Order: sequence, then C-alpha cells, then structure tokens
Amino acid sequence: LVFEVEKSLNATLKNIFVGNVALSDFDPNVLDYRYVLPVDATECPIVEAEGYPGQTITITMPQLLGTARIEVQPEEGAKNVYTVQFVYQMSNNVLLNDIMVDGVSVDGFDPMVNNYQINLPEGTTTVPAITYQKADPTQTVQVISGGLDAATQLIVKAEDGSINTYTVVLNVAKSDNALLDAILVDGVLLDGFAAGTFNYTYTLPVGTTVLPSVTYQKGNNGQQVVTILPQLEGNATLQVTSEDASQTNTYTVTFAV
Repeated sequence: LVFEVEKSLNATLKNIFVGNVALSDFDPNVLDYRYVLPVDATECPIVEAEGYPGQTITITMPQLLGTARIEVQPEEGAKNVYTVQFVYQMSNNVLLNDIMVDGVSVDGFDPMVNNYQINLPEGTTTVPAITYQKADPTQTVQVISGGLDAATQLIVKAEDGSINTYTVVLNVAKSDNALLDAILVDGVLLDGFAAGTFNYTYTLPVGTTVLPSVTYQKGNNGQQVVTILPQLEGNATLQVTSEDASQTNTYTVTFAV
C-alpha cells in the first residue's frame, strides 16, 4: 500500500492587505481591486497577502501608480492572479476662486454663492466679457453666454465629474424718461413744442376734411408710446411710458378746423 497526501488545488487567498490594512471589499473569488491614493502620496503602500498552507505567493509591486500583482500557486493545479490597481484620488473641487466682468472681480464674490446680479449703465449694447479663475487646475469650465438682460452660466466640472453652476445676470439700467423729443404734424414740428409741455392746440385750415398725420420722436428708444387720434376735430393723445415703467406722461393735441 502506498499512502499519498492529497495535494490542494486551492488558489484563493484569505485576505489582501494594503499598508497593513485589510481590503474592506475583499472577496476570495474577486481577483481585481482598485485602491485610491491621496493626491500627495509619493510612494506605494506595501501589499501583503494571507493564503493557505502549501500555496506559493509571489507579489510584484509598482513604483507608485500602477498595478500590484499577487500570484497564488496552489500545490497542484492552476494559479490565480489577484491585482490591486493604484490610482490617485481625483479632485471633487467645483468652486471657482473668482468671476470677473470685463476683468473686474464681481463685487462680493463668494465661491459658495452661485447667483449674481450685475448692473450695467443705461444704454449698454455690448455684452461685457465674463471670465473666471479656477480653484483647481484639473477643473474644466464651460461659459454659456445669455447676453444682456439675461443669465450667463459658468458650469464647473471637477476632475471626478462633479458639477457646479454659477449664474451671472447682466442687467442694463432702464431709463425713467417718459418725455418725447418731438411731436410732428404732417412731418413738421408742432409749433411751440417743449418736452415738458403736454397740451397743444392745432388749427386746421378751412375746408380740411382729413386729419393730418401725427408722428413723434422718442426721448428714449425703450419708451412705449400709445397714440389715439380723432377722426378730424378733437383730441389726439400720445401716452408715453418710460422704459422702466416708472413714469407715464400724456401729450394732448386738440385739433380744430
């Protein structure tokens, strides 16, 4: 009778340790793992393995980033190869250091505040440049311009994919001017017209049967003007509302033949 001890085919491990700490997600039947290093890491932590009697375990380490290989050769049969991939922790910083409008920092900028209102002078027609200063060089920033009197978005994407959006609304100051520059009858300036005078009388020649044209020149392009004309004799009214809707004036021209 020849007695032989049965050889083990077991090529699994009991555990894997990185820097003397067991992998929290270790499963003997899972071969591949990912280990995140701090961004300031300068060397790779030591990888160790706990196996079973009779196994031959060979560990190959990377310099820093890369993959550690753990080869487990059982007493008999095929080996297993476990891997631990070392990567740097990706930044999750989605905050900006500054937002500038035409090169000037937004008044009161705070990285934790996402919405800003910028007041521009009356009559502004050119959209100022909105730029930014990153807090982390790995960030990507997309600027979606909304133009004047609308929102511009700055979408900040961190290295790990996190996203944060800043909104800057460019408000052009609106005029409170509700005065006209001129009232014209058949293209001729109304006699005695003054912007601050609101009542006029206009005498039509004998035999007039058709009211002449009544037009005007705005004092500001943003004004709203509503004109109501008589058939012939009577009052023509021009109601002028300022761009900011805070002021309304009504001019009256009384026509008589």
